[in-house]
Parts: sequence; C-alpha cells; structure tokens
Amino acid sequence: IIEKLPFAGIGDPVVAARMDELRRIGEDPFNGYLVPEAALRFIQAVGRLVRTESDKGVCVVLDKRIRTAPYASAFLDTLPGPPRIERPQSANRAYRLIAQHLALPYDENIEHALGALPSSDRWQQIAVLGDEQSDPPNAAEIDARLEQARSLLGFNRWRPGQLEVMRSFLAGHDTLAVMPTGAGKSLTYQVPAMLRPGLTLVVSPLVALMRDQVESLRERGLTRVAELRSGQPQTEQAEVLRRARDGAYKLLYVSPERLWSSRLRRALADVEISAVAIDEAHCISQWGHAFRPHYRAIAAAVREMTGPARPPILAVTATGTQKVTDDIVDSLDMGDDHRRLSLDPDRAELRYYVEDCDSKEDRDVVVLKIAEAFRGQPAIVYVPSRAATARVAALLRLENHTVFAYHGGIDDAQRVHVEEAFRSGEIDIVVGTNAFGLGIDKPDVEVIVHLEMPASIENYVQEVGRAARGARDGAGPTVGHCILLRTDDDCGIHDKFIGDAAPEIALVRELWELFSRAENDGPVTLTHLVGKESEDADKVSLAAQLLVELGCASREEDMIEEGVVRLLPGADEVLRSLDANGGRPGLTEDAGRVADALPVVGERAFSTRLWARELGLSYRRLEAALIAMDQAEIVALSAWQIAPLWRRLPGITPDFDTIEGLLESRRRAVRRLSESAKNYRSNRDRCRRLVLLEYLGTQRAARCESCDVCRPQLERPWQDASITRSLIERALDTERLILSIVGEVKPGDPNRRAPSRRNIERCLAGESGEGDRNELPLPLRTHSLYGRLAALGQPGVKREVNRLIRARKLRNERVHGDRGSWEILHIVP
Repeated sequence: IIEKLPFAGIGDPVVAARMDELRRIGEDPFNGYLVPEAALRFIQAVGRLVRTESDKGVCVVLDKRIRTAPYASAFLDTLPGPPRIERPQSANRAYRLIAQHLALPYDENIEHALGALPSSDRWQQIAVLGDEQSDPPNAAEIDARLEQARSLLGFNRWRPGQLEVMRSFLAGHDTLAVMPTGAGKSLTYQVPAMLRPGLTLVVSPLVALMRDQVESLRERGLTRVAELRSGQPQTEQAEVLRRARDGAYKLLYVSPERLWSSRLRRALADVEISAVAIDEAHCISQWGHAFRPHYRAIAAAVREMTGPARPPILAVTATGTQKVTDDIVDSLDMGDDHRRLSLDPDRAELRYYVEDCDSKEDRDVVVLKIAEAFRGQPAIVYVPSRAATARVAALLRLENHTVFAYHGGIDDAQRVHVEEAFRSGEIDIVVGTNAFGLGIDKPDVEVIVHLEMPASIENYVQEVGRAARGARDGAGPTVGHCILLRTDDDCGIHDKFIGDAAPEIALVRELWELFSRAENDGPVTLTHLVGKESEDADKVSLAAQLLVELGCASREEDMIEEGVVRLLPGADEVLRSLDANGGRPGLTEDAGRVADALPVVGERAFSTRLWARELGLSYRRLEAALIAMDQAEIVALSAWQIAPLWRRLPGITPDFDTIEGLLESRRRAVRRLSESAKNYRSNRDRCRRLVLLEYLGTQRAARCESCDVCRPQLERPWQDASITRSLIERALDTERLILSIVGEVKPGDPNRRAPSRRNIERCLAGESGEGDRNELPLPLRTHSLYGRLAALGQPGVKREVNRLIRARKLRNERVHGDRGSWEILHIVP
C-alpha cells in the first residue's frame, strides 16, 4: 500500500541543493529532478511485489494525484508489465478487484464493513433523493429534503446562511450569495445539485478550484461529478462529454469559456440542465482589474444552451460591495424575483498588521523575520509579480524554509504538485502571485504576508481570508495573522492594472474594421487580429465583448479551428448501420465524405477552414460532422485550437465617442479601487477591521482590539527574530560570486570579450529577459552562477557591485562600439 507518492522532501538539504543547481543552470527542478526521482522510487516499490513468474501482487495507491495530476503518467507509464491498472470508485469495488486478482475467498463480512464506513455513500444517498423527485417541490418538501441531507452528511447544523441560500436555489429563484471565505459557499450548490433531477453546471474560474472540489467530492463517495478544464487530456475530455451525454453526472464543473464550446453543447443537447452555479462571481463585475470577458458572457451562453426558459442561477462570492453585486445581478440577467443574501463579512479570528519598511531591502529582512517567527507553520507570501516569486522563495530558502514559488506561468504539473504538497503539509510556505489560493481548502494557514497592497480591497479581503479557515471548527489556529508590508515606493503594479482595465479606443476601432471586412464571410476569429499567443489577447476579448454589450456584435459558438482526427476500427460498419437505419439527419452524407478523406491507418491533422474548402462544406457542417462522428465512435477527435467566433450585427454602427467615454469610466473605476486600497495601506488612525467592513458595506463598532491601530502593542512575534541584512549577504556570499564572474575574463584576452556590467548583474539575479529583444546572451543564461543572487534581484546586485566599486575591489570602465557605449567591470589588482 502506497499512501502518498514518494516525492523527496524539499526540506532535505541534499534535495534542496540539487534543485537549486538545476535552477541555476536554467533547468526545471520539478520536471527535471523531483518527478523522475519519485517515479523511480515508485517503480522500485511496486517492483518488490513480484519476484518470480508465479508471484501475484496488488499495489494500492491512495494518493489522489495518481488519478488527476498531469505528471501521473510519469509514474504509471513506466511500470514494468504491462500491469493491470484499475481505478475503482468505491471501497467495495476495490475489495472485489483485489480478491479476484489474488484469488482470495470473497468475504461478505468485509464487504459489509466497508459499506458501513461513515464516508462511503452519503452523497450517493442524497443523489437518490433528487432522482426520486418528479414535480417541483414546495417549501415543506425542500426543508424535509435538506434536513435529510444534513443528517446524512453528519452535520449538527448548517453554517450560517447555507440553509437560506439552498432554500432559495431549490425553490427556483435566481440567487446571489455573498458569504465570507470559509463559510461553506460550495455546499450551497453541491447539495441542491444532488437534491434535484438533471445536471447542475458549475462555472468556475480556476483549474485549482475545480480540481479541488471534484476530488473532494469523489473522496467523500460521490462519483457523479466531473470537470472540463484546460490541460486535461483529450481522451479524458471526450470520456467526460460521453458520460455527460449519457446522464452520468449530477455536477459538471466548467470554465466560463467552455460554455461556448460546440462539443459541450452538442453533448448536452438532450441533457436536462436543471441549474447553473457561478463560483467566485465577483469575476463577473466590470469594476475589478481581474474582469474576465467570458464571465460577462455567461448569461448569453446559458440562454443559448437552455433556451429562453433557462434554469435558476446561483452566484456565490466571498466579497462584494453594493456596486459589484448590482453589476453581477445585471450581467446574469437575474429575474425580478431574485434573492440576495449577504452574510457578515467579518472574520473575528483574523488580526491585521501593517508594517513600515524603510526600503525594499528592509522589507526582505522583515519577511525572513516573520517566516522565522512562525517556522514550520503554513504560510502564504503574496508578491506583486512572477519574477518576485522566485526571488523571495530563494531568499526564504537561505534560512532553510521549505518553500515553493507559484504563479500563473508555471506548468500544470508543477502547479498541481505545489497545491497538493502545501495542502498536505509537505511545504510550509508558498510564495505566490494572486493566482494562488482559490481552491486551496486548507484550514490551518496561520500567516498571510503581502509584500504590497493588492489593487483592490476586495482582493485583499479574499487573500487574507485564507488564514485560519478552520478556527471556528477547531481544525486550525485560533488566530490568523494578516501582515501587510509597506514601503514608500510600492504599489507600482497598480498602474498596470489600471491600464489593463479597458482596451484603447484604437483597438476597438481596429476590431470593428475586422468585423466589417469579414461581414460577408460570416463570423470571424480574433486570432486573425492578434495571433494565438498575443499578450493583447485579453484586451481584444474585452473589446469584442464590449461591442456585444453595446448591441453591435454577437458572440457565437466556438469553432474547432485546428485538430487531429483518426478513423476508429469498425468505422465502415457503423456508417453502414447508420445509413441502414436512416442515420442522423445530414450526418451520413457528410460523414461519408469526411471518412473518405481520412487515411485508413494513422491520423490526419487539419485546419477546419482549409479542410471544409477542400470538401466543399461550410466549416460549421464539417465541424458538426466531426463531432457527430466522434459521438458515434466512428472517429477519435482531438481539438488543438478552439477559436471564439464573433459576428457584426447588420445595420448598426458603434458610437465611438460613447465607447471612449465608457472605456475611460472603467479605468476611473479601477483607479478608485486602487486609491481605496492605497488608503487602507496608508491608514494609521482608524481601526483596520472597520475600514475593511465599511468598504464592504457593513457597519461596526469603532474599535476591534485585534489590529495594530486599535492595539499598538499588539503582539508581533517576529520583532525579536535575530535576522539582519548582513546575515543575508553573508549567506549569499555576494562578494565572492561577483568577483568570480567578473574575473573570468582576463584583461587583454583577445579570445573573450567581457560581458557588460548590466548583463553580469542580470545573470547573477537570474533575470534572462527570455523572449525579449534584449535577451541575455546564451553563455550567461547557462552560466553556473546564473541566478545565484536571485534573492537580491537585479537592483540589489547592482547595489552590491557599487559597494565593491566604492571599496576599490572593482573598477568600472565605459567602452564604445558600433551600437553605442556600455560599462564593463574589472577586478582591481
């Protein structure tokens, strides 16, 4: 029995040193070392089962990552064998499989004991209650079913607000629930999904959030739940769609973008969608810098999927001012009889601190002091940029903390590992951007540190709300420490968020011209304008959604733009059977033409537009044929590139002056959010808890006695930690490293030109500028000292170089060439 995959602990000095070495040479320490090393241990462990030809063995792996993580194949695909791999959905099924394989006598007493385990089938029993329902229930029936569900789940009582939200949702009302972090928002749509017939769609913004909830439900015995997410293997997506079409699920988690998928819509065409839940609904609001265009298009997508008599919608979020909640209600087209429930957002167990730091270097010291004061306790350190995650993580490793960096740019495999390792206690500290936290249901986080104030108070409340989530249930610390660090010149990233709040009017005009030129050719994809990997893709989507909201354009189903298709064995027989039985309208003729164009052996990669032209079909007809053939198991279809489609509405011309005013108003709104956040950061006179609650629309007493304004002498355990800047510098050995890389080129060496001072500083700081016009030269990107001073950042390395120049250990020289002038460094003899 393997309880957990055998990953080496990153706190081990040898493991840490090996991973650091890979980081220094620009390689991935996770996929390049940690995963292969763990897979080797895994294979060795399984290999102990079978020693002779007559041996039989069963290895039971209890780590859920073996089922879901992107790196699971690294463990399973390399097993000797071929072994037989099973994925049982219940303890009873696992027991039967083990007994059969080992030819053991089947013991009904063991099966009965497994069936009596407290967590085995409670959710399944609740789902039976929903399946038995026929007519819409009245209030008394709703309460009776909710009481049965509470009893089955083993709760003494529902948490505040949960019962009211579930009553409203089950009664068919559109409902908006604002419930603080840790209040049990997800249960308010999970239980109703089980208690009503049909399928509930859950629209969720982040892969981590979906994956965590789906796996949590499966662990508790519910198998009728699935997810469709990015990074998921095509075969797994196809299986989820097939089972959804067959009515196998009560809950299906999707991203907002997926609601426009033609494959999803065709799979669910005959499925009863009985309800829709929107998680993290504040993402809908246009007033935040994290505004996502696809979120604002949810209402239109649901109407197109379900028709005008759409099912009830539940929107849940942890934060929401009056303006944000009004915006959510308007965007989702909630009916006049919609219900709103807003719980008290106060988290009495949280303590709030704002620490003044003389400089960003001083701030680094404070971060280390805080980490030392809470050594071994779970903590999250939020930083403003991706580059800062690596730098601060490296800084914390100097003091032997088990820490990983996390941001939206790391690959899926590493993201899953960091989330699971933090959740299970293998990692003490995660240094992350705001991409980390959603979906991480960890009750014992004791400390949340912010190096800078987030761009809105809503974001700050969301992020600090991840501390002490288990305090009320006795599952975590009784107090969570929320520490914001402040310097005179921080919050520069706020300007970026303001700039990203709305596209420029020139981009909107350019997009409209694209729509107009393509008017006679049908809908258009935005990749024509920005390319597949453009950094401006989000702004273009914003501009397109704005034209939709103003009634000038329409959003249509996504198109499979590129993919690969393969004929399955027996395809001819299936086609003949469809033909003999009347087939599906329009399918057999198109399917036959598609099948004739496919190789008998192997796959065909295709562009839908080009292939449709070759076959004389519209691209929609070709796509429909491919999807229908996939559903009929004639072909295996994998989509590589999905393209959102937009169309100009005839006879309408945008008023660009009005649009420009609207864009500027959105920037002003985000600027106001930034100003409110900065005011919280700068406040030294008013209770911090009161400032937060007033912003969220809740009145409170004037003092809380648990923030550093109300109680200036509030305990700060980190103040006495004996860590100084000089200790950091000695640990880094900055002088030796700088002199070493400068001394590699001897004066007058005709075979080697000295690198510029700036590039030496970038090399030591680990800032390659990869992909930029001024990318660091390859010899420095792969240098053995690359990134060794990442904890200082490039400005810190520059200061250390200046110190050595003042100490006359280095000399600075300006040289001139065809492309201008630059500085080089020399060691002073």
